[in-house]
Order: sequence, then C-alpha cells, then structure tokens
Amino acid sequence: MALAACALLPMLTGLSGAVVQSGSMEPKISAGDVVLSTPFASDKAAPIGRVITFEAPEGSATSGPVLHRLVGAHSDGSLITAGDANASDDSAPLARRDIVSQARLLVPGIGLPVFWLKTGAFFKLGMFVLLTGAAILLDVAGAPRRRPPTGRPSTASRSDRRRPLAAVGATTLALAGLVILSPFAAPLGEAAAAFTARTSSIANSWTAAQATKLEFSSSPSDTTAGVSFDTQPIVEVQDDDGALVTLSAAAVTLSITTPAGAVLSCTDNPSSADSGIASFDGCMVDRPGTYTLTATSGTLTGVSTSFTIAAVPADRLAFVAVPSSSAAASAFATQPVVEVQDADGNTVSGGAEPVTLSITTPAGAILSCASNPVNSSGGVATFAGCRVDRVGDYTLTAISGSLTSAVSTSFTIVAGPPARLAFATSPSNSPGGAAFGTQPVVWVQDAGGNVTTGNNAVSLSLSNPAGAVLTCAPVNAVAGSATFAGCKIDKQGSYTLLAGSAGLDSATSSGFTITAGPAANLAFTSAPSNTAVGGVFATQPAVAVQDLGGNRVTGSAAPVTLSITTPAGAVLTCTTNPATAGAGLATFAGCRIDQAGGYTLTATSGALASAVSSPFTIAAGAASKLAFTTNPSDSTGGTAFGTQPTVAIQDAGGANTATGTNSVTLNITSAGGATLTCTQKTKPATAGVVNFAACKIDLAGSYTLTATATGLTSAVSSVLTITVGNPAKLAFTTLPIGSGGLAFSTQPAVAVQDAGGNATMGTNGVSLTISTGPVGATLACPGKNAVGGVATFTGCSLDKQGSYQLKAASGGLGSGISANFTITTGPAAKLAFTTSPGNTSANGVFAAQPVVNVHDAGGNLVTGSAASVTLTLTVPGGATLFCTTNPTVAASGIASFAGCRIDVVGTYTLTASSSGLTSTASTTFTITP
Repeated sequence: MALAACALLPMLTGLSGAVVQSGSMEPKISAGDVVLSTPFASDKAAPIGRVITFEAPEGSATSGPVLHRLVGAHSDGSLITAGDANASDDSAPLARRDIVSQARLLVPGIGLPVFWLKTGAFFKLGMFVLLTGAAILLDVAGAPRRRPPTGRPSTASRSDRRRPLAAVGATTLALAGLVILSPFAAPLGEAAAAFTARTSSIANSWTAAQATKLEFSSSPSDTTAGVSFDTQPIVEVQDDDGALVTLSAAAVTLSITTPAGAVLSCTDNPSSADSGIASFDGCMVDRPGTYTLTATSGTLTGVSTSFTIAAVPADRLAFVAVPSSSAAASAFATQPVVEVQDADGNTVSGGAEPVTLSITTPAGAILSCASNPVNSSGGVATFAGCRVDRVGDYTLTAISGSLTSAVSTSFTIVAGPPARLAFATSPSNSPGGAAFGTQPVVWVQDAGGNVTTGNNAVSLSLSNPAGAVLTCAPVNAVAGSATFAGCKIDKQGSYTLLAGSAGLDSATSSGFTITAGPAANLAFTSAPSNTAVGGVFATQPAVAVQDLGGNRVTGSAAPVTLSITTPAGAVLTCTTNPATAGAGLATFAGCRIDQAGGYTLTATSGALASAVSSPFTIAAGAASKLAFTTNPSDSTGGTAFGTQPTVAIQDAGGANTATGTNSVTLNITSAGGATLTCTQKTKPATAGVVNFAACKIDLAGSYTLTATATGLTSAVSSVLTITVGNPAKLAFTTLPIGSGGLAFSTQPAVAVQDAGGNATMGTNGVSLTISTGPVGATLACPGKNAVGGVATFTGCSLDKQGSYQLKAASGGLGSGISANFTITTGPAAKLAFTTSPGNTSANGVFAAQPVVNVHDAGGNLVTGSAASVTLTLTVPGGATLFCTTNPTVAASGIASFAGCRIDVVGTYTLTASSSGLTSTASTTFTITP
C-alpha cells in the first residue's frame, strides 16, 4: 500500500512524476528511481546546476523527455546540459523555452517494476511479482483462524472460507494496479528546476539531509585582470553525501583564498542561496596571478579549482577627465586623468605605465604640473597641480612609450588676476629735462605674463636715481595697459625705470640715456654771502647756463646780468655786470649792496629762464633811531587809514637793523582834542620793523604822527588830513527836561555824525524810543528829519515819572543812546478811582469803600495834594448816596471814603470831582433789595 501511495501522491500535490530510464545521472539518480517535479515558470532564470526535465532538442542522440543537469550557458544564451555520469556535455544546446520542469523529490527504486516492464526485463518483473505474491500468501497463511466453540462441529461458514482469498485478491489487484498505473500516475509535464529534498525509502520513513559543506559546482574561468569571468562561480550547499540541500537559503561569501594584494569584486557578494545554490555575477580579479576562491557561509567552506588571471596588454591611452577652463597660471579646477586601456577600451589595471602630458600645440605656452610624468596606478594616471601660463585654447596630449597617445578635448585659458607688471615700451634716449620722445607703456599681467583687463594704478620711479629726478604722474591702467605721458628726467646719465603697483610684482625697463640739451635757463651755483653794508661779498655770485634738466650747457657764452630782486632803494654794484659765461658759467667779482636788509639777486640772460639766488643779509649798525618807512594816508574821521603806518628801527646811517625788537608807540603829534586809535598803539618790532594796523583819527583836521621808542630817536610822519566822512551814526546833543504827561520844557536834539563823531550835513530821518525807563512808560514824540545835520524834536513827552535814556535811530546809521535824565511829577491835574464801590444791598455800607487819587497829567500820584474830593451818583435816578464824610480831603494825594451807602436798588457809578481837577467815574456796581 505504501508503494501505491507513492505512485498516487503526485496527483494529489500538483507534482508530476517520471521514472528514470537510464543510468546517465548516476550515482545520485539511477534507472528505476521516480523523480517528482514542479512546472518551471517561464519568467524564471535558467537554473544553472540543477536537475531539469526537458524535451530533447533537435540534433540530440535521443528524443522525447530527458532528465539531465543544467551545467552552463553559451555566449549566445543557449544552455548546456549533461548527465552526471556522462564524460561530456549533451551534444545539442538547449533553448530556455524547452525546459519543462524542475526536479523537486527523488524516490529511489520505486519505479523499477515499470522500468522492467518498459525495458522488457520480464524475468525481473516476474520474479518481483512471484516474490511479492509469495509474501502475500505467507502473510495470509500465517493469519489466525476463528475456531468453533468446544463441543461444536468444526464447520466453517462460506464467508469464513472466502476471507483469505479476498485478501489475496485485493493484494494481487493492488499490485497489478501499481504495475499498471505507475507509468501513468504522474505523467510527464512542464516542471521546475531544482530539488527541494532528497529522500530514501528505508523502513517506510522519509528523512531530509543537513547542510555540512559548500561545493563549487562552477569555478571561475581564466580571464584577464579587471575583466569579469566568462564562467561565473556557482556554489552549492551540500550534505555529507554531496547531495544538494535545496531547502538552504544561506548567504555565501566569496573571497580570494590567498589574495596577495589582489581584490575580488562581484555584483553581489555575499549572495543568498536559492534552493541551495548561490550564483554569482560580475565577478573579477584586478591583478594578474593564479588564484582559488574560498566560499564561506557560517562554519561551511569550500574552495574552487584554481584559475589564472592574465595581464591585459596595454594598447592606448585615453583621457577620462580633461582639464577645465581656467585662469592662466592657475591650477585647473578639474585636473587631467588618463587611463591605460586595451585595444577594446577596457582599463588595463595591472601595470604602472609612466604617462607624460604636454600641450598639443603650445605656441609658446608652458604646461606645468606637480609631477609629470605620472605613473599609472590601477590603470589610471591622475595628475595634480597642472596649469598653463598663456591665454588661449588648448588640448593636451598624453603619451606613454609605445602606447597610442591620447588628445584631450579643448579647454580655454583666460587671463588670471593681475599679478605683475611688464614694460611694453621703454623710454627713448632724451635730453635732460625734456619729455621722452617715446613715453613708457606698462602692462598689467597675470602670473603667466598675459595682459589682463586690470585698471591698477601704476607709478614709475628711477631704479638708480643718483640725484636725478623723474617727473612722471602715476597712471591708472586701461584694459591692462598704463600709457604714460610727459615723463622726463632732469640729470644726464644712464637709467632704467622701475614700475610699481600695490600688490603686483614690479618691472624694470630697458636702459636708456639722458644727454645735455640746449640752453634753457639760469641757475645760481654760488649765492652771495652775508656781509655788512657797503662791504664786498665774501662769496661772490656765480651763475650757470643750464638745459631744461639742470645740466650745464658747457658750450654757452651767454651774457648774464645780476640785479637785486626787490631793491627797496638799495643799489647793487659789481666789477663787471653783465658777465659773459665761460663754458656755460658766469662768474662775478666785487659785488656789494649799500643798504642793510635781507635780499636775493636775480640773474637774467635774454630769453633764458631767470634764476633767483638764495636769500642773504646785509647787516646794519647798532639801533639808533626810528623812521617811518610807510606814512599813513589821508582818511575820513573815524575811518582806518587806507595805508597803515610802518616804522623801522635803523642805525645811525639810516640802514634798517633788521634785528631790533624795541617796542614802538604811535601818537598824534599835536592832537588838538583828536584821538588816535590802533589795534595796538604800542607794538614790539619784528626783525626791526613795526607794522601798525587799523589806525584811525576821529576828528577832522591835519595831523602828523610821532613814533617813539625808549633809547631811540623818535620819528615824525608826513602830514595827513582827516576830513568829515559820510553820515555813520547818531548822537544826542540836547537832553530832554520835563514832568510827567507834559511836553518837555527842553526838547531833545540829535546830530547826524560821521564815524569819527564829526557833524555832517545829513538830512536823515530820526526817530526816538525809550531805551531804559519805568515799566509801562510811554514816549509821545513824532520823528524828525535832520536839518543841517541836526534833528530838533518838538512836543515830546513822557507819562511816568522816573529816570530814562532815549534811543535815536535812523536807517543805515549807528543808533545813539542819550545820557540819563529824570521826569518829575507835575501839578495836580485829574482824579482817578483806585478803589471802586463793591455790590451790596440797599442801605448796606459798601464792603469796598471808594478811594480816589489826585494825579498829574501823566497819571503820577501828586503826593503833595490836599484837594477836597466830592463823590456823587453819576445818575441818581431818585437814589441818595450817604458817606460818613463827603467831601473828603486828600491826604498825600489820596482821598479815602468811609461808611458810604445807597438807599435805592439799582445799578450805579460814582463821580469824583474836585475844583480845578478833571473829574473821574468809578466802575459800575449794583445795589440789590
């Protein structure tokens, strides 16, 4: 029954069965074994290393279904199959589409009866049937029989006799069914490609094997360094018997057993086993040599057969990174990288080839790198610090021995930042002091010598001045070029120029020569020495004829004349003047000056530029007297002289000492009431001279000034005249006199004067205002026009008594302030309520009793008045005013009333009156019921 179950089981689980018909798969799979398979999905990868069922392809030695192992694949994608027991692969390649199923379960020997039947081994089949039948009969015969009860006849029923025969029949029928159905119970169909277990039928039990080792079912093929193996490694997880443990999904890792510096790389490493098989892809080793691979998974290991990695022959070079465009003399941002390749363009990583870079077409440009040549490493030569010094478009060429060279793609070198200067044009030879015929031009260059667009400020200087002076203004470069103009050198000689600019390397021009030019100017080579008045100079003057640069023109015989630059009355005498130059030099003798002072000499000669000597001093004798060297000019009163006086300290001979520091005082010789004012009337001399300032005389007249100084003879100026000037200010000539409120008894008068206080004939309009006085005082005074220079006022008055100053004003003139004067209290003229009655009831005494003052015309209290003052109702309307005393006599000008009341309700005012005085009315008040 167990054999029948094995035959029928595939139909119940979806497996298909096949009886092995030959020994081509021994020793693992033998003829008569039953292989159970699953259909193989069309989208799955070909299961290299697994047992599959397939239709024999055209050209095979057999036809129909075949059960063999898939061992590899051709480069065209066709598959290679082989029997495990066969010495060679199957003769015909297999197409992927012809795979029918993949073996999953092996049942050893169970299909032998079918194998015997199909192969005609009837003897073996008969013996199997006889032996099986005998075993069944023995089983039946040995079965216990039912015995009848004791004492009953031993008779068997019909049914009892038939049971053994039924068992035999049933067994025989089952056996026949097994034989007949076995070939058909699991018919061949499409199946998957790997076992899931290996089983054995021992004592009717099923056991699964355990993983104990790894085994390379496909070892790597020989190849070249850095190239993937044509045959990639496949590793099986096996048990002790070498059977595939198809249930394993272990992660398997490959490594080189003895790497010696070589590196193994794979697409995926580790790779997880699929049904006990770990397949690797893209594996390669980077160095030549003979190697084995070791597969590990936990404690499991396995070693491949050895294989050889050959060195790839290098054939050519190729740029894998080209220089980026960059600034001249600056390292490329992207540095060149050159690869050593085989003829197919694959990297040859085994050697260390020296690779040299150069500019393909340098045109004067220079390539520099940190190292050049560079030895390749792993087939790649990586350069660093490479740069090109000149602007332009370039390509690089890489060479290495006999290898085919490589040319990079084009890149551009642009000018870098300004780094240095260079003379594009050096100065030409020129005469001293004359602008160079060819003016210098300086370029602003980058570090590689390329002209930039910089606008840097460039200045020039002499590299070896030796006392010479270069005249040349700095220039800002335009588009990297600084063009100079007007540059020249004064002294003859040989020179170079130095160009400089902040932050840039300087440059030196080529040499050039400055020669002496034509006569252009004069110069003192020897100036007169200091001496005494009338004495011959100890050092006599000498004058050279020079070119524009100050070089002596030795061929000149020009006549040279000397004179005092600013003589101020002094006279220069020489033995010969003018003197003729000899070899370009005019030498004078016997020169002297007759007046003390500080001088310079001026040398002239025709059209030549004149020269002025350095200053020298002609000394005077001891200080003896004063002298006006500048007299004051005429002026108007109070106005500063147009020409201010200057006084010198002189010796007895009238020479200015030029050293005196005496204090000099200036006064009017005969003042006659006039006053002289100056910023300083007494002032110390400076170098023997006193310069007075802002001096003026106030009154008109004719005057002289006298200068005096202790110990020195005084000096008198020439006569000067002071006339009356234009109207400039006002001045009170008459002060007012009067009492409050009445026209002044003496009216004010104001004069129109010049700046010195002299009366003019001005007709200016003049007005008066209070300058100082009692608070609230009022001036009543109409303005007046001056007549004959005087404004005489009429009808002017002030109301309040007290002390005053008046101010006189007229447009454009300085105002005048009067002296203090007093306004007195006038005679009694009027009355004024200082207290008015307050509101009250009829016949009620006013709370505030009336008080009346006696005033003069200006409202001032007349304290001497004892006038009798009477109060009345201004409009009685039938009412009566009652007071204790009415009229009341004023005391010190004040009449104070008491007990006053009114008997009738109404609104009223009171009137105060006194004989001869102007009456006054109180403010309104109300009498209530």
